[in-house]
Amino acid sequence: MLSRRSLLAGLAAGLVAVAAPAVAWAATWVVLGSRTVNLLYDHDTIRVGAGAGLYTDIRIVVTGNTVFLHDLHITFSNGTSYDVPIRFLFLPGTASRVINLPGAARHIRRVEMTYNKLLGGGTAVVTLQGRKL
Repeated sequence: MLSRRSLLAGLAAGLVAVAAPAVAWAATWVVLGSRTVNLLYDHDTIRVGAGAGLYTDIRIVVTGNTVFLHDLHITFSNGTSYDVPIRFLFLPGTASRVINLPGAARHIRRVEMTYNKLLGGGTAVVTLQGRKL
């Protein structure tokens, strides 16, 4: 016969085993596209395409140089769009907040970025990541 303590320990271990994959899934980000942006300009586009899958959240990761990102204009496969004001100074190696996409999981066609020009130019790599449904 199992003691009460053994039964509770077994239940706790079972719950941890069930919750561990959910935690690992929550932290999984997929690269949807990347763009080396020339900071002599003020806008660029990352094309994704519907074949990449359905996504519920996105985020931006910047490497290479500092970028002040103003806005994102996300266009979905069905032609609708979603504007996201970012207004954040990305230092190299930083990521944006998690951006929840409206409605159910969506196919993303492209993401247009508006950012500040950098006196003297330079480049930065802007990577778009998505979290699948």
